[in-house]
Amino acid sequence: METLPLTELLPVLLAYLGPQVPLYVVWVVGIVLAFGRRGERPRAARLAIVAFATFLASSLFFGCLQSYLVFSLPRGGLEPQQYGLIFGVVGLAATLLHTAGWVVLLLALFGREPERTSVE
Repeated sequence: METLPLTELLPVLLAYLGPQVPLYVVWVVGIVLAFGRRGERPRAARLAIVAFATFLASSLFFGCLQSYLVFSLPRGGLEPQQYGLIFGVVGLAATLLHTAGWVVLLLALFGREPERTSVE
């Protein structure tokens, strides 16, 4: 398998990830804000951190993976149906992971905090 030159892969990578930069900023701000709220609502803060980190990691991972696939699959001699299957599986995995992040965020927003017992 030949090595992909970074100079050829970088424009494809930027085309996938560049438009997502505003979302990355929002997710990082969400992580920072959740860290700041850990004392007030620890469970909600933990869940929010997990959700925002999931959004960020999955977007970066699948963006990089799709960039790599767009660049490398045509060199592999695959049929168009095989491209469709590969991108379909990758898209499904990305959607499932992103959906899991949304479920966790909804739990953070609307889930009940456990009752705190006061120590006297």
